[in-house]
Amino acid sequence: MAQTKKVDGENILYHYIQKNMLISDDAFSKWLVKRLIAELSIWLPVNIYKKCPILLPYVIRDPTCRQNSKGREEAWGSPNEKGFFRDDNSLIKGIPKSYPIESKMLPSYHNKKLGKGFVASHVWTKLRGTHLSATRYHKTNSFVPNLVWLPRQISKLTDREASFAQRYLQFLSFRIYGFVDVHPKIKELWKFFGIPPKFKEEIDFARINFFRVSEDQIAKRIDVFNRAISIIKNAENLDPTHTKLHGSRYLAGLKNMRKSKFNELYAWLDEYKQIIRVKF
Repeated sequence: MAQTKKVDGENILYHYIQKNMLISDDAFSKWLVKRLIAELSIWLPVNIYKKCPILLPYVIRDPTCRQNSKGREEAWGSPNEKGFFRDDNSLIKGIPKSYPIESKMLPSYHNKKLGKGFVASHVWTKLRGTHLSATRYHKTNSFVPNLVWLPRQISKLTDREASFAQRYLQFLSFRIYGFVDVHPKIKELWKFFGIPPKFKEEIDFARINFFRVSEDQIAKRIDVFNRAISIIKNAENLDPTHTKLHGSRYLAGLKNMRKSKFNELYAWLDEYKQIIRVKF
């Protein structure tokens, strides 16, 4: 006699919406998905986008950096061939953990900090007109408009490439950040995403949740970035056991590589350092 399978309540909401509602393509189903995304997503505030638009400019996402059961060795935090820090999304996931949530709609969110069950999601996964993944490109991996924190089952809906949920999430991001006055070189990054599909409704920003980030916290993040630049540029003269950047593996890896391989990294970090000095 075949064993009866069990239903997984951790995934049932995602499967129900994706396989039972969205396939019908009716107005109510789309309305519900839009409301879930708009009212449960948590975004970084516009002030951090204006002053520190790329949160980890020397970091790229590389899922192959983690050890696996097939014998692949642990390599999280090691540099790639161009000197960029290899992450599995762990660094991005932890960015807002100290920031309280500002929510006018949800008492269960307001003045709380992130706990379990939330996913640091990328709004766009592919870059328009290139072969690059948005997470593997250093300018868009931690680009503020490309980041949102979602309950896990809602995040699964938006992970489906070109899905209704993903397109609506992109629309929200563009409405939140797309018209903000930022440095021209930051504004140029939108060309990789294009203008998302239009939706009929206007966005009620009173229903959108943001992390609350103070000016002092932004200034501290910029200071941390400037220190990271100094460490990266002086890697060959530093002792990895005493000077660390998210652990010792990155600096140790940089010391073992020829500096000529880091030209793109150095040029980009110098460029970005000038960008965040400009006041908007």
